[in-house]
Amino acid sequence: MKDGDETGIDCGGEVCAPCPAGQACAAPADCISRRCEESAGSGGPTCAEARCDNGVKDGDETSIDCGGGAAPRDGNPACPPCADLLDCVTGSDCESLSCVGGKCLAASCSDRVKNGDETAVDCGGRCAGCAPGEACSLSTDCRERVCANQICQTESCSDGVKNGKETDVDCGGMVCRTKCPAGQQCTSREDCATNVCNSTTHLCACPDGMLIAPVAGGGNYCIDQYEVTKKEYNAFLGASPMLAGLPAECSGNIYQPSDGWPYSEERAPVNYIDWCDAYAYCMWRGKHLCGSTSAARSAVERARPPISRTPRKTSGTTRAPARG
Repeated sequence: MKDGDETGIDCGGEVCAPCPAGQACAAPADCISRRCEESAGSGGPTCAEARCDNGVKDGDETSIDCGGGAAPRDGNPACPPCADLLDCVTGSDCESLSCVGGKCLAASCSDRVKNGDETAVDCGGRCAGCAPGEACSLSTDCRERVCANQICQTESCSDGVKNGKETDVDCGGMVCRTKCPAGQQCTSREDCATNVCNSTTHLCACPDGMLIAPVAGGGNYCIDQYEVTKKEYNAFLGASPMLAGLPAECSGNIYQPSDGWPYSEERAPVNYIDWCDAYAYCMWRGKHLCGSTSAARSAVERARPPISRTPRKTSGTTRAPARG
């Protein structure tokens, strides 16, 4: 029954709830849609349905054709969120999810809301990297540059990324035990396998008298700058060293050059030695020979070009031995 100041049956007026579409009204406040319009053949104004495309602020909208929530309510449609600077009541009324002082504000990296291209609140995307445990899509979303299973990971010394206190990828710094090879970043000599950090370039460098030699597949060696002389090699022979740990292929080797010996030019590079000879010399000097033991399977006593002074490996996780 329509009684009191109701404009429709049990709705409208100052006491009852607003009326749904089709009920009589006297003012927008009488309608759920907040639209009270004259309609042909109705005998007076009636409540019209709210819409999100009519150029009018109606229904639950906070601004014209936008805002009001993400789900229909009381017969009013769910309109899209509002653009920046339009009116709002809560963050859900805004595209940016940020409603401050009744206005939608552009997303920022300090609004305490996950918005824009952020992967978590105020981090990821164009904002600073997220802490371990926060959501991510890419490694760049994370402070430690490691995103696994869409979660930012804690830094480690084996994650293939320069993070934490490392001076380069998985090496150097106060945490990782692995020292950095020549050519990688450092802040002090303690970061370097070579025990030398160039104060100008801030890169691990080779000791004096040694050069950086790239390794196939990545990494570097520090290799002696000059070739081993006949005088130096003769000192090795004169020491008659008892060397343990030589490859099996080198057992029984006498280490003397197969030609041109005894020598006449002590500063000339030694030649006519095989891989086993060179390997033994390097071991005696406390260094390492470039290449692998597979080279020892070549013909022993085969003439070879002059060998270089013993290099020391600084690639991977191998710390360079003390210089001989």
